[in-house]
Amino acid sequence: MSTELLFDFIALRLDHTKTDGVKAAIQMEFTDSQETWALELSNSVLNNTLGRVLKNPDLKLTLTRPAFLAMLLQGKKLPELQQAGLVKVQGDPKALGAVVGNVVTFTPTFNIVTP
Repeated sequence: MSTELLFDFIALRLDHTKTDGVKAAIQMEFTDSQETWALELSNSVLNNTLGRVLKNPDLKLTLTRPAFLAMLLQGKKLPELQQAGLVKVQGDPKALGAVVGNVVTFTPTFNIVTP
């Protein structure tokens, strides 16, 4: 799955009632793929842009894709990855919490139309 699809999947799973009025600007630099991503949460929508550099991000993360996947899929916490030297953090980690802390799991077999 591409990084863009991962970010889109996170955006799809956001609990928009909890992110109402929340703003976060996160710069992510993946050292293994040499990609820079801008994530912006505003108006309960998470946008991602490849190659965009934010002027004043709330948080800047420098990491590898496997470290990012460890956070998303294995439940690894940012401080744990930071202590292991897998993630470099600059800024307020609460910005990441505003995004990943509001991701919900939903049942993919829900009824689109009910009787």
